[in-house]
Amino acid sequence: MLQIQSILTAFIHPKVFRNKRTCQRYQDYAYSEGLASAFSCLISNGFLSYEEETAIHIISDEHHTATDGEYELREILMQSLKDGGFNHDFTVFLSPIFRRTEKVSLALVDSKRNVLARAADIIANRVYFEVNKGNAENIIDESMMLFAFPLQ
Repeated sequence: MLQIQSILTAFIHPKVFRNKRTCQRYQDYAYSEGLASAFSCLISNGFLSYEEETAIHIISDEHHTATDGEYELREILMQSLKDGGFNHDFTVFLSPIFRRTEKVSLALVDSKRNVLARAADIIANRVYFEVNKGNAENIIDESMMLFAFPLQ
């Protein structure tokens, strides 16, 4: 099952894109939410179990890592997948996706030097191009999931 995210900029406040750090924080949020949604779907469809001991190794293309937020991507992923955390005003505890996660690692790689990262870039760019042209039906089928951010 393939997870795809498309950022629909028409629904995002324009100030997000005026500052590189704010834009990166939003991209980290969309990335972590997309991964969490994909893992949740895999669990609900019986492909993964949230009860099994799990080690998660994420390989992602290098990107600007500095944000203007409290957390960086690595911490956001740890919170979402392994540790759990609180909502923005600390009134609700959000359980982690996996209950017995031993390790979550994030490797930021240069897609020019990593074949899997390069393949992911090519697929993502093709889907992004087709969706933005209004031709999503040319590339998306029932085996794929499309997440649009922000979640409406």
